[in-house]
Amino acid sequence: MTTPAQHLLTRRNLLAAGAAVGGGALLAGCGSGTPGQSASEAQNPPSAGSTTTVQFWQAKLTNGEDAWYKKMVQQFNAAQTEVKVVLTQVPGDAWEQKLKAAQAAGKAPDMYIGVGNNVWVQVENGELADLTDLLPQESWDDLTETARNLVTVNGKRYAYPMLFEPQTVLYYRKDFFSAAGLDPEVAPKSFAELVDFGAKTKADGRFGLVMGVTGGDFGWQSWPWQRNVAGHLPISDDWSTAQANDPAYQKLAQLYKDLFDQQVIPRQSLGAANDSTPFGQNKAAMMINGSWAISQILDEFKGLGDNVGVAPIPTHDGTGTAPATNGNMKWMIDAKSKNIEATAKFFLWALAGPDPATMLDYFKATGYSKFPTRTSLIDAVSKAPDADTVNPWRKIIQDQVLPASALEPQYDWTVAEAFGQAMEKSMRGADIPKTMEAANTQIQGIIGKLKLAGKAPKI
Repeated sequence: MTTPAQHLLTRRNLLAAGAAVGGGALLAGCGSGTPGQSASEAQNPPSAGSTTTVQFWQAKLTNGEDAWYKKMVQQFNAAQTEVKVVLTQVPGDAWEQKLKAAQAAGKAPDMYIGVGNNVWVQVENGELADLTDLLPQESWDDLTETARNLVTVNGKRYAYPMLFEPQTVLYYRKDFFSAAGLDPEVAPKSFAELVDFGAKTKADGRFGLVMGVTGGDFGWQSWPWQRNVAGHLPISDDWSTAQANDPAYQKLAQLYKDLFDQQVIPRQSLGAANDSTPFGQNKAAMMINGSWAISQILDEFKGLGDNVGVAPIPTHDGTGTAPATNGNMKWMIDAKSKNIEATAKFFLWALAGPDPATMLDYFKATGYSKFPTRTSLIDAVSKAPDADTVNPWRKIIQDQVLPASALEPQYDWTVAEAFGQAMEKSMRGADIPKTMEAANTQIQGIIGKLKLAGKAPKI
């Protein structure tokens, strides 16, 4: 079953890989390309005054992102002579094999990128260098609290966050709203309005709403609504007790059933839950998707942007917020690297230093559809003269979605999957209270089988 971080990687034409714990896949690089050698071992030990070579593995992303990485590394290498960064962009179809080989052999490049919210798993496995004292305190202080929490384990920091991408945002077609007699500037705010607006805007060949409709999709897309209806997730904070039988979750199950019964949503998936194609092809009046959908809408469906509205997803009663789950990308240094301090110098120059110009160029290159993790960069992007022209919905997501967002849960993905499957069964007509009780029993079994009680990581 696909985890949310695997969805992120699939969207970027990567293969999902890494630890199964925590609902997110991890990215890691694999050596120097020479069998039996790590990236660091492939280099001769540097003598005094020589240049230290750092191997940086980056999984291939979009064309624009790949070009930015190449340009950024070239600029760094040209700016000084102490450290030379060698960038390797790994094709998605080779990634999983290389990762497994690297993990099995204990080989890895000096640094690599990662996604998901399970840094603690890699720390537990001894894979990541402690960056706490390698970067100045100003670099850590500049991060938002959510970003710091993402990379902190037991008070130490093991990665540096690069970007956030909210995974659940509501998109809607203003022209379809107008045709249905709805105000094109007002998005649905409650579960009841979501069903009502969807029923009014559906038509022959067009659903009212497109989103994931499988248990696997519900496992991650419903995290904001889980927190909204119940105030907690279906497992206790210390991972000792299942909480899926909280009656509050029945409201969420009923929402999916109402959407399904009134044929607002498709009975079978129209495509991957993170793909905006059905929405762009006029097959749905509304869509719940990540902030990455902005790039696809603007790039692949020219002229559609003026007819698209963006808003936070509805809440169960139309008040408060349903905290969107934050996807992310971060940079990491391998614990076994022989060039940790040299690699940290590159981190400071490119990602964590006082000059926002390099990272501002990244956000511009990606159409301002990604969102900064640093307060100085948030300010720099907001002042960029083209930011709100290139991405007309940037400010809505930055001001209305991100402030209430939350990180992905860190517990094992099978917990999320069990809850998601219960949502799908309820949607398709199963008795809701009995289904949720069964899910609770299943999650309690997972807790016992995996010995999760007490394992929740501490920040």
